Amino acid sequence: MREYVETFARYLGIDERTSREYGYCSMMHDVGKIAIPDAILTKPGPLTEQEWQVMRTHPIKGREILGDKPFFRHAADIAVAHHERFDGNGYPYGLQGQQIPFSARIVAIVDVYDALRSRRPYKAPWTEEAACNELQRLSGHHLDPHLVSKFLKLAQNGDLHRIRQAYSH
Repeated sequence: MREYVETFARYLGIDERTSREYGYCSMMHDVGKIAIPDAILTKPGPLTEQEWQVMRTHPIKGREILGDKPFFRHAADIAVAHHERFDGNGYPYGLQGQQIPFSARIVAIVDVYDALRSRRPYKAPWTEEAACNELQRLSGHHLDPHLVSKFLKLAQNGDLHRIRQAYSH
C-alpha cells in the first residue's frame, strides 16, 4: 500500500514530503479493524448483513483511535473516508466527490487495486489487467474518475508492476 500510494501521489505532482506522509498514513487505513472480531475479519465466506454492519464501523473506530492530533491528520482522514464512494453511496457518512478528502480518494483506489491483486482467504489474486479493468468499471461511481485515469497510466507505464515485483516476496 505505502509504495503504491507514495508513487501515485508523486505522479499526481504532490510534493515529496506530503507523498511520503500519504504513504505512511495509508498503512493505518484499516487500523479500526482492531475493534472488529476476528471471526468476522477471518471468515472465509461471505459476511452476513449483521457482520457487514459490524465491519462498516471500522472507519469510525479508526478515526477514534487516531484522534485529532495534527501528526495523524492525514491518517485519520484516510481511515474514516477510504470507504466513501465518489457518488455518495459509501460509508460511514455518505460523502461524495470533493467532500471526500483527497488523501482518502487516492487510498481508496490503491486499496481496491491492492485487494484485487492480493490473495485473500476467499479469492485468488487477480491479474493486473483484470484489476485495472475493474478500477475502470468502478470509476465515476465508486472511485474518483480523474484519479482512476491517472492511476491507470501508472499501470501503463509499468510502475505498478515494478512495485508489485519489489514486494512480492
